[in-house]
Amino acid sequence: MAATFRGIHGAVPLLLALAAGCGGGGGGGGDDGPSPPVYTLTAVVDGDGSVSASGLDLSCPGDCSAEVPEGTAATLTATADQYHTFVNWSGGPCDGSTDPVCVFTVSGDEMITANFAPIMYTVTAAVSGSGTVTSDLPGIDCGADCDESWQEGTLVTLTATPDQYHEFVGWSGGSCDGETSATCAITVDGDETVTANFAPIMYTVTAAVSGSGTVTSDLSGIDCGADCDEVWAGGTVVMLTATPDQYHEFVGWSGGSCDGETSATCVITVDGDETLTANFAPAMYTVTAAVSGSGTVASDLPGIDCGADCDESWQEGTLVTLTATPD
Repeated sequence: MAATFRGIHGAVPLLLALAAGCGGGGGGGGDDGPSPPVYTLTAVVDGDGSVSASGLDLSCPGDCSAEVPEGTAATLTATADQYHTFVNWSGGPCDGSTDPVCVFTVSGDEMITANFAPIMYTVTAAVSGSGTVTSDLPGIDCGADCDESWQEGTLVTLTATPDQYHEFVGWSGGSCDGETSATCAITVDGDETVTANFAPIMYTVTAAVSGSGTVTSDLSGIDCGADCDEVWAGGTVVMLTATPDQYHEFVGWSGGSCDGETSATCVITVDGDETLTANFAPAMYTVTAAVSGSGTVASDLPGIDCGADCDESWQEGTLVTLTATPD
């Protein structure tokens, strides 16, 4: 196309070249602009658990990184393994969050750590009576150290051991409530207190009397004649005393802890059922008649007829009459 421009110097031709359709008459195929940048999203697992990303090729452990275009809405989910719990996120846009779901828009390279920890519970042992409780795993030695924290799912066995002269009665509370076995097996699934109950072992001491006398104990319980046995806890120290009746004497003990002893006191440490017999006998004395000159002496009780039989033993307290008869 030609056009003429007229100026002060006369007519000057001006050619205008027009590009049909702004580029050769093609039409269509507009340019959408450059592609968005791609960033690396990295998940890290600290502890026992996993991280997955909805709609992204990321599942950690295993495949812990994904290439993600800028502007993508990302959702990471932290899942704890059995007996563990999610603690929090560290690093990245959800740093410090305790929500196991982390939602953000990708705007750069990100490294995000999911932190997991074992679920811990406290097992407490208690003692009622005289004894101890120990665990097969290090942790409980009660008396001294009576509680320990273990991970959920841990199998631990507690053992009750009675002190001397005591016996284990049974467990109360917790997983083993009502059981009478000295071992208690627990699968830890919560805080709990388990009590081991002990009691003294009780034994019966029986006194017996042979002859005329009594037996008494320094501790309340035995006054034999009338009350001849008593139940005491194992380990109890008790003294029995044998007292003869009038005109009798104590001979010795037979049976039990003091068998063969001749002391009137018998000291025993109770460690089983036992019977002790105190033996008494009449106190005997000898009366002797003698004759000087011609005659005889006779007793009203059988025994002395002197000249021929001039002495006789009688029990202390016996009343006897001697008669002298001259020849």
